[in-house]
Amino acid sequence: MLTQSDLQAIAKLVDQKLDQKLVPIQTKISEMEQNMATKSDIGRIRGDLITLENRLAKVESLMVTKADAKAIATVFDLRKAFRGVVRQKDLNAMERRLTKRINLVSDSVDERVLRIEKHLNLSPVISS
Repeated sequence: MLTQSDLQAIAKLVDQKLDQKLVPIQTKISEMEQNMATKSDIGRIRGDLITLENRLAKVESLMVTKADAKAIATVFDLRKAFRGVVRQKDLNAMERRLTKRINLVSDSVDERVLRIEKHLNLSPVISS
């Protein structure tokens, strides 16, 4: 049987082990709490971002000049030319699909003609 002093010694050992395990955890939690942003920090950052966005918008509006307008026109011209390339690619794909379908129909017609010739005991007209 365990005596009262034995139970106290066990409790003391458990407390020591728990303290050894809890101290690093408590330290880590306190470090995390120190590095956490508060609501006021987030509000200040939001304000700074809004100010920065407003400044950026002003600078962008000042940068638009006649030369930039010409550059924009060339970008639009490039987009138009690119659209033409895309259309050409689409046409090429359509041509490939059409060629495949024609080949399939041609093969189908050839097979039918061969079956009809065979059925009618005719000499082959189509040379395979």
